[in-house]
Amino acid sequence: MKTHYDTLGVPKHATKKEIKSAFRKLSLETHPDVAANASTSNVKRFQQIAEAHRVLTNETERRIYDAEMMDPIRSELRKHGRGFRRHAAQGATEGQHPSFMHAFFGGMGRPRNIALGLTVGIGTMMALQYTFGRKLEKMAKEPLMVEAWFNPATQQYEPPAPWDPTYKKLKPQIEYVPRQYVRQHD
Repeated sequence: MKTHYDTLGVPKHATKKEIKSAFRKLSLETHPDVAANASTSNVKRFQQIAEAHRVLTNETERRIYDAEMMDPIRSELRKHGRGFRRHAAQGATEGQHPSFMHAFFGGMGRPRNIALGLTVGIGTMMALQYTFGRKLEKMAKEPLMVEAWFNPATQQYEPPAPWDPTYKKLKPQIEYVPRQYVRQHD
């Protein structure tokens, strides 16, 4: 298997400067606009060189690439386009146009992802029900309390009414009373 290091002809411990120098030299030999013999094999070779340069000059990409070289399973998954990084990055290089949502949820149809989704979803629902369900049950048992004042003329609790002449005259104290005891104005 030919690595990006082999493509550029540099050792694995090469510096960015050495990688850029090798890229410049090879691109002058193979670039379709510069090279004297611009064949399809040169175009493909230049694309390989450009990809190797892109990966090896980016610190993060280079670390990922080196780790994948050490782990053949991860390398195979990347080669066949499985995994987040491949879905998120391959659009521009291979003609696909993955969206943000596809990058995260594109593989949700796989059995392990369905099981994971169900586990997380059910766990979250149970936690929310445990946390808020008890509070809701407690609130449902307690009567809803509202602000009201006792009107001596009607002998009932009424909602505060600053425009009512009796309310203005008495300037009553506001109390919290269960809603069912408060008379609603028609």
